[in-house]
Amino acid sequence: AGEKLKKATIGDTLWSGYYASILSGPTTHFRNIISTGINTISNQLVEVVRHPGNIGRQLKGLSQGTKEGLKLAGNVILGKVDDTSMNKFELDTPSGRNWLIKKFQYVGRALQAEDAIFRKINEKSSLVSLAFEKARKEGLKGSALDGRINELIKSPDIDMANQAVKEALVTVFNNKEARGVAGNVAQGIGGITRKVPALKIIVPFTRVVGNVADAALDWTPVGAIRAAKLWKKGGT
Repeated sequence: AGEKLKKATIGDTLWSGYYASILSGPTTHFRNIISTGINTISNQLVEVVRHPGNIGRQLKGLSQGTKEGLKLAGNVILGKVDDTSMNKFELDTPSGRNWLIKKFQYVGRALQAEDAIFRKINEKSSLVSLAFEKARKEGLKGSALDGRINELIKSPDIDMANQAVKEALVTVFNNKEARGVAGNVAQGIGGITRKVPALKIIVPFTRVVGNVADAALDWTPVGAIRAAKLWKKGGT
């Protein structure tokens, strides 16, 4: 059995209610779905251009990722999954819970469930792309190439699996690693608000803002420079 939670404080309840109040509006969820959806579609189109010969596998991956994402989303809503990596809005877990906090937490779960679908889609897409590139670098062709790609997709090594998760988190604006000026600024502000929680009233979210700003830079000359650096390193 899990450890019994202590009784929630008034502060726990007030913070949970505050976050629920600013995230519960339909507009928040609409923007979250649309922005993450657009980012996902953009990534899919980029993959089609980069690897036109891999379209069939990408479509299959899209289907599998959607199924896995919907299953994960359902488990998140039901409270069966407690994965902090899905918490891009940095919602603090109260030290204790009461019936009111449990109700408030459905707002955060809804946002995490929305992201779960796109995360799984992008995770599977990245894995398909990584498998395709790795198999080609091994010099395989024809049926040997197809077999190797399918093998890597089904049983990826740890580096591929970690890279796929990382790329998926970037796409859903939940990358915890600072990337560029936007990431460093967001990480710095986040560090301050963790030390002085009262400041979260002014700046409640930092990670998602930093990720959105960083993603926007990818479509500027900064993004072209990043792509060139990855190309030189043999990255994706």
